[in-house]
Amino acid sequence: TQCPSHFYGNTSAKLCENCVAPCKECKGPSATLDCISCQDNSFLSGFACLASCADGFYGAGSPENACRACDTA
Repeated sequence: TQCPSHFYGNTSAKLCENCVAPCKECKGPSATLDCISCQDNSFLSGFACLASCADGFYGAGSPENACRACDTA
């Protein structure tokens, strides 16, 4: 079965467990490897939620909350 929002399926324990902050949606227990989307005031970069984006990127706000590349023009 599928877990509800803000939870991931722990297959070994056969339970739905809470995503770790600042992950909003996740695919596992790690806040640096398993995030799919982020809570407000953090930005998704790869599978991690960061307080700020790396150089050359900007934080696109809600509902996306993700790091996006700056225009190079």
